[in-house]
Amino acid sequence: MAKKKKKKKPAGARKPTYAKGKPVTPETTRKKAPAAAQKPAAKAGEKAPAATEERQQWNLVRKGTLEVKVMWALFALILLAALARYPLTAAEADAQYNAAVKQYNKDVAAFEKKYPTEAEQKKHEKTRPKKPQEPTTNVILVSVLFGALQAAIFSFLGINIIRRTDLGTPVLDTALSGGRLGWPDFRPFLTWSLPAAAIMLGPLYLNARISENLINSVFKATETTEVKYPVWQQLLGSLNDSLFFIVLFVMVAVPAFIWLFLRYRDRVKVEPHWAGLGAAFLLAWGFILLNVSSSTRSAGEKIATSTQVLYAVALAAPVILLGYVFWKKGLEYSLLAGMLGFALYPIMASLVIK
Repeated sequence: MAKKKKKKKPAGARKPTYAKGKPVTPETTRKKAPAAAQKPAAKAGEKAPAATEERQQWNLVRKGTLEVKVMWALFALILLAALARYPLTAAEADAQYNAAVKQYNKDVAAFEKKYPTEAEQKKHEKTRPKKPQEPTTNVILVSVLFGALQAAIFSFLGINIIRRTDLGTPVLDTALSGGRLGWPDFRPFLTWSLPAAAIMLGPLYLNARISENLINSVFKATETTEVKYPVWQQLLGSLNDSLFFIVLFVMVAVPAFIWLFLRYRDRVKVEPHWAGLGAAFLLAWGFILLNVSSSTRSAGEKIATSTQVLYAVALAAPVILLGYVFWKKGLEYSLLAGMLGFALYPIMASLVIK
């Protein structure tokens, strides 16, 4: 009798491990360990080991961690800076209200001229100009706190990104973990923060020189161009504005781009930190330029594109400087340099812009 041919196994039964979506490693070829050597399965009612779950956590700011302490410290700084801006915000609201009242009076006069009789005015009551509402303390406070909330959200994201890079918060980490701060921790405030703040005055001075016509024609209403706020109000306002600027473009954008370039370092042949600083600068430059361009168009003003570009470059330049301090020394030194430099900006602007 002829021997029966052996049936071939299905092709799928001989597929290598990688064909099933698993990497081929020595572990995949080893035999399973005896049952006694394997970890026992979790009993009913018990939680499974959380090692895999822990690795998949994206949020590092959790209860009981050092990150959550750093977050609350930054939240406190953001809140103090926001409250410091209240006097300037109130003054700006009053100026805008006064300008709106002047415009309202003009509109009412034009309405009454167009419809001189009481009967005509009553007939066209729907087209009568509406009187502007005077700003209240609650409205101004909500406006200030809303800005603080935005900065707090960005700082929360920033902490999560920072912890995934080689950037850090050395002073806060030491102080909030029970350590003792010494002279080596404070010395960079003098050797790095103060010089960086002084260097910042260069691009900010350029910004003040080229922004005179922008301030007069775009950023303030026509009726309020002659309003001069006290320097102390501008200084306190700059502390809050600079903190938001630093949180958004230095604390979030810089480490985010650095993390991105570190992750794809093999594909993108660039130094991750310098590339991250450059990308964050371009982001800030584009954001400021877009804001200036839209404000110019809405105001109906014709301002040269080169002026707008230079304005955005000068205001975005501190991102590279502060990002470099952040990279080399830590976030706290960068924060102090930025807030100090921007605080001196209104004093310098008051001397430059007449």
